[in-house]
Amino acid sequence: MKARIFKLTPALDIIQTRPGDPCHSEYNGQAKQSHNLLMRAILSKPGMRQYFQEFVQFPAPTGWSTRQSPLHHLQSWSLSEAGMASVLTPLIMSRMKLSENDITLNFFAAMRGKFREDTKTMKLTIPEILVHCFAMMAKSNAITCARSEHLRQDARRIILRGRQLYTQLCTCASVAERMSKSKGSNNSQASSHAPSMVSADFEAAIKAIGVGVDAVVSEFEWATQMNSLKPGTSKSKEFSSWGSCPNVHQGLHID
Repeated sequence: MKARIFKLTPALDIIQTRPGDPCHSEYNGQAKQSHNLLMRAILSKPGMRQYFQEFVQFPAPTGWSTRQSPLHHLQSWSLSEAGMASVLTPLIMSRMKLSENDITLNFFAAMRGKFREDTKTMKLTIPEILVHCFAMMAKSNAITCARSEHLRQDARRIILRGRQLYTQLCTCASVAERMSKSKGSNNSQASSHAPSMVSADFEAAIKAIGVGVDAVVSEFEWATQMNSLKPGTSKSKEFSSWGSCPNVHQGLHID
C-alpha cells in the first residue's frame, strides 16, 4: 500500500514520480556499484590480480568498445562500460575458477552467515553463490534494458531476485567491515551464546509451525554474532547505504 504522505505530497516519492531511465538505474546504479563492491570489499589481493588479468584479456563480442581497467578507472566508466562489465563479470569469475582464496576472509565469513540457507537449498559453495549473484544481476540488467517485450518474460521475478542479491552483498560488505574492526572476537562470542541443547518441547513447537530446528539455531547464532560486532564505521555505513540508493531500485518499476 502506498504511504499516505505520498498522496499528500507526491513529489516525495522520488522513484514513481520520475521518468524511468533504465541505463542509469541499471548500469550506473546496480552494475557500477556491484563492481565497486567487488573491488573494495569482495576480492582479496590475489583474487583482484587474477580478475584484472582475466578482465583485460577476456574476449568481447564484435562491436563492443574498449573497456577501461576496473582497478584504476572504475569511477570514470561510461554507462556502456558499466553495462558491458555487468555481463562479463560472472563469466570472468567462472573462467578464473573463483575460489575461497580469491575472497577476503571477512567477506567470506559474512556471506557464509548471510547465505547460510542458500548454501543448503542450492547446494552451492560460497564462491559459486557469489558467481550466481553477479549472474542474476546481469540477467536483471539485460531484461530491464531490453528493447523487445518478448525478452522480458518473467521479468518481475528476475528483477526482484537481482535486487535482493545485490542488497544482500551490500549487507555482507557492511558486516565484513564491522568484522575487521572487531578483531575476530565475534566468532568466539557468538559460539558461546549459541544454544547447545534444544528441549523436546521447543523442538515440537518449532516443527508445529513448519520451521526446522537447525534453521532457528542458525538464525540465533547469526543474530548473536551481529550483536557482538562493534558499531558500524563510516565505511560500513557507506556499503549499507548502497543497497537503498534510489537509482538502484528504480528498476523495480520498469517491468
